[in-house]
Parts: sequence; structure tokens; C-alpha cells
Amino acid sequence: MSQEQFKTVTNQMTERTIVQVHDLNTFKVTHATRFPSPVLSVALTTDSKLLGVGMSDGYVATRKRTEKAQTGFAMGRMSATKLKKQQKRQKRLTANTYRYFVRCQNEKAALADQVVSQRRRKKLGPHDKHLKGFRYAEALDSVLELGNVEVTVSLLEELAVRGGLQNALKDR
Repeated sequence: MSQEQFKTVTNQMTERTIVQVHDLNTFKVTHATRFPSPVLSVALTTDSKLLGVGMSDGYVATRKRTEKAQTGFAMGRMSATKLKKQQKRQKRLTANTYRYFVRCQNEKAALADQVVSQRRRKKLGPHDKHLKGFRYAEALDSVLELGNVEVTVSLLEELAVRGGLQNALKDR
């Protein structure tokens, strides 16, 4: 085993929930990071780039030291609760954002995907539009112009059910 494997050791202080990484050659603190709850267990990779911490409230936190940040772990100065809140804010997709309305509009179906087409609504005929507006005389006129016997009989039955047959035949 080389000397570099024994270069660092971790020290946990559960009162202030700070985890410190020391250099064994100089006994100086090389890295320190805070956590929101008491720390129960600590693990550090041999190259000192990844730190894993188990806390008393059941959470497991990992911190990764980037190449640019030689002074400490990435996000080490930020507490774990602030980090969780920031991640929730970034991931949350709500209806008051532009991103919510343009989601998945640029997606194309893959070859293996099955595309389901939407059924188009049947447009209402002119007599149905008149019925919808309670204009029974105009509905009867539009059906008589069509000349379709089935539609005429069904309209007369509907007018009888609605009690509008007398209004449709009035002033004729």
C-alpha cells in the first residue's frame, strides 16, 4: 500500500455537525463541511474526492470534490437543507412557468413507439346547433331542407320530448 492511501482521515463532531478531513502528514484540516443533523457515519474514497455521510434523521448525503475546488468539497459551504431546497426549486415544474407549457412539444416519436391519434369531434349539423340554442322553428326548417326522412323523424321526436313541437309549428 502506498503512502497516499493513509494521507487523509475524517473527524466528526456531532455537536456542530461538521465533518473535517485532516492531512495526516501535517495534521491540518484540508476540508470541512456542515450537515443539518447529527452525523452517525462517514466514508471517504481513497482519492479523497467523494465523501459519504449518514445522518441520524435517516438521510444519506454525498459530497463530491471537483477539480476546480481544491479548497473544499463542492457545495461544502452550503448546508444540506439549503441544498435540498435549491434542488427542489430547480426541478419543480409549475403551471406559472413558460417551461411548463412548452414541455415535450419538440419530442418526436421513436420507431418503436406506438402513436395513438386523437379522435376528432363530430361537428354539429345546423339543426343540432339550432336545437342547442332552443330555436325549434329554425331547427325544423333546416331539417326539412335536408330532405332526410330519418333525421326529420328523430327531430320531431326530440321536439315532442322537449315540449317544443307546438313552438316549432306555430305561425306556419
